[in-house]
This record gives sequence, structure tokens and C-alpha cells, in this order.
Amino acid sequence: MQIYHVAIQHFRGIEQCQATFRDHVVCLIGPGDSTKSTILDAIEYVLCPNWFIPLDDSDFTNANISKEIAIDVTVGPVPDELLSEAKCGLHLRGWNPRDCTLRDEPAEEDIRVLTIKLKVDRNLTPEWSVVTDRSPEGIRISYRDRQRFRVSRIGSNADSELSWTRGSALLRLTEDTDNTEQILLDATRKVRETCKLNSVEDLNTSISAAKKGAESLGVELQLLRVDIDPRSLRANAATLSLHNDKVPARRLGLGTRRLLAIGAQLQAMEEGAIVLVDEIEHALEPHRIKHLIRILRGRIGSGSGQIIMTSHSPATLEELGAEPLHVVRSNQFTTSLTRVGAAAQGTVRAIPEAFLSPRAIVCEGPTEVGLLRSYEKLVLSAKSQSFALHGVLRYSRLSNQIPNSLR
Repeated sequence: MQIYHVAIQHFRGIEQCQATFRDHVVCLIGPGDSTKSTILDAIEYVLCPNWFIPLDDSDFTNANISKEIAIDVTVGPVPDELLSEAKCGLHLRGWNPRDCTLRDEPAEEDIRVLTIKLKVDRNLTPEWSVVTDRSPEGIRISYRDRQRFRVSRIGSNADSELSWTRGSALLRLTEDTDNTEQILLDATRKVRETCKLNSVEDLNTSISAAKKGAESLGVELQLLRVDIDPRSLRANAATLSLHNDKVPARRLGLGTRRLLAIGAQLQAMEEGAIVLVDEIEHALEPHRIKHLIRILRGRIGSGSGQIIMTSHSPATLEELGAEPLHVVRSNQFTTSLTRVGAAAQGTVRAIPEAFLSPRAIVCEGPTEVGLLRSYEKLVLSAKSQSFALHGVLRYSRLSNQIPNSLR
């Protein structure tokens, strides 16, 4: 499964955006507030199997509710269950991967795709439909059918993923949820002290899967088990959550919690999934970032799925290389994406920071670097400023190592 094209109108900080994705691994880079996360949110809202989206007036660009939010995502190949005329068969479109063109009448060499549109008007009621140029109103598509596109947003809320709650990876890993829900309803402090939750086979299955996923990412918790989170007892709504011995997993370090949650999500993920990851480096050291990216790439597999991530970390760029990188820029509510391409591979390896800064000062040698450092120390620091505050990267290399796209 792969997303080929995204069109966004009047959503948060994006009035207009057209994005084309050629690759199975895509990394959105750019300065803060360039709408990278908004692009991921837009994709998630369209394709994730939700029937409710927590929107308000601030989700409209400039809070202008007179215009509707419209997000189109073109995705394929189309699952077999949606190919019939009773489903979406009459709204199939063709995507040509060579020239990245989309047409209503698929050619023989085209990939069969669907364009899913999300519309939200001033009533804040989301509507999902399958559209084409010849049928812009399209036909409605249910959340169950959108679920067939296998889109996951991983690592966004680690704590919720460490409990058996609605929509969590642990609940998806549990084969029979009836016992889990009964325990959730009946749990009390007495139950926490006396019940033998570890004897519930379905829970042990999901614990083993979560542990396996965490170990693949370098997190080893030998005493991982299920117990009732004591915090939930205070709210009179006992919740089953992962524990390391007697310590709730939510008390572990932020990076460990995030990797534990991602490991569980990866185990629950179906083959060929589309994975969305915002700020993949969050709370992780460089070596953990690189290992996580390798595991994600291996989990997706060549040609069977897609990862779309955002990052501000040089370690991410060093691991990915140049081809997956897309530079995101926002200018007066218009967002543009520029694919870096293989020609910049040497620069990505040598100066990954150059792709994460909106400006760069290129110096010929150490004398010029010393001059800039002195200027920063004597002039800018007196005003409580620095080159970094203004988004400027200082680097001492010959200018021929900086690609034209960055000059």
C-alpha cells in the first residue's frame, strides 16, 4: 500500500498544498512551523478508520469557517474487497509512476488507485467519499472500508499504547477482548492484589508480542507483565496496563516508553501498512533513532508498504540518505514540497545539518569561521542573540560541497 498524492485545502496552516510521493520511505524535513506535522495529520484524518475527528474552528485556516476543509489522498493499489462495483469499482483511477500523473481512465501500465476525500464544513461534521474528476461528489466510504488501507500513526501517544484501552496496539494484539473488558469493569484494589491476570492466556500473548517488538528495538524488560494500573483506581475505572515487575510502564523513561509502545504497534501492524511517524527522533538517542529506522524499513519491506515521517535530527538524515528527503516550506499559507534526490547524497552524509536549517553561511577556511564566531560572541550575544536563533548554520567547507538547491 502506498500514498501517491496528497492535496490539502484550508486546513490549519495550509491553504494550499500539492504533494507527490514516489518512494516507499518519505521523510519530511524543514524548519519549525513549516506544516510538516499538519501534512501527517491530514493523511491520518483521511485514511485512519475513525468515525469522529476532534475538530474545532481553529482547524480552518485563519479560523475562517466560511470555506470548507478539503483533503484528497490518492492511495493504492486498491484492496480486493473494494474492487467490486458495489463498493468502489466504478471510481477506480490510474496512477502512472513514471510521470506521476493521475487520470480517471486507467491505462494498462497504471496502478489502480482511489482518491479519498475528507470534507469538513462549518458544522464540523466530517464526510469521507471516493471521488474522481468526472464525479467530484463521489460516493461515501465507511470507516471499515478505510481501515482496509492499513494506515497507522505510531508513537504519537506512548502512554495510551501501554494499556488495554480502545484502539491501543495491546488491545489489537489480544485475540479475545471479552475477558479484558470484564476485568476493566470489575477491577478494584482487591482485585489488583488477588487476581491472577498473568493466567489470562490472551493477555500473555499480547505481552509476549510487545516484549518481542521492544527487544528488536533494544529495550529489554525481563519482568514485563500485566497488572491493574494503580493510578486508574483513583478514578474508579481500573485499567489494565503493562508493568515492569511492580512498576507501571508509564513510569519508565520517555524514550523507553516510546520504543515499547512502537514495538507493540509494529507487532500489531499488518503487512503492507502505511506508517506515519511524527518526529521520529523524539526522546531517542542517535543510536536508537538509527536502529528504529532500520527496523521500520525492514518491517515495511521493499515495495509492500510505506513510511512517511518527519524529523529534525541529523542522525535521521544520515541513516536515510538523500532520496527519501522532502524539504517542506510554507509561504503565506501555501505549502510546497521539494524532493532532494540522489544528487545530494554526498552533502547529506557530510553536512546533514544543512538540510535542517533555513539559512547557511559557507566559509572557505578556519579564519572565516573564527571571524563569524567572534562576531557572534561580541555583537549578537550582547543582544541575547545568536546565529542559531536566526536559523543560520555555520559550516567550514568549500562552497562546491553545497548543492545549488541550498544556495
